[in-house]
Amino acid sequence: MSAVRMYGSLEDADVQAELSKAQQAPRDWTVYLVPVRGAKRTLAQNKLYRALLSKLAQQLGQSVKYWNDFLVEKFLGFDEVETEDGDLRRVLCSTSELGVAEFTSFLNACLSFASDHQVH
Repeated sequence: MSAVRMYGSLEDADVQAELSKAQQAPRDWTVYLVPVRGAKRTLAQNKLYRALLSKLAQQLGQSVKYWNDFLVEKFLGFDEVETEDGDLRRVLCSTSELGVAEFTSFLNACLSFASDHQVH
């Protein structure tokens, strides 16, 4: 049996048809469902985040880069990335990959952190 590759939304009629075929013979199929990420963060969100990083740096010391790395590690954590030689390396998650809703949650956590540390 040859592999069938189908990409698309679950709302797409072609995808629904392929899923129906898969349900008829489930042992013959492997189905991967990948959640869709929303639109990338907005420029306004990014501007607010950058302003917050500047305020943290001004009022609590350290650099903007330090605060970005600190907040990303604290609220988003690390991704594991495979290197060319096959080793796994932990790297900070990228905020540029976050959707609007994900970035909103991250930004809310960052604003709460700033408020808890009396950053105005």
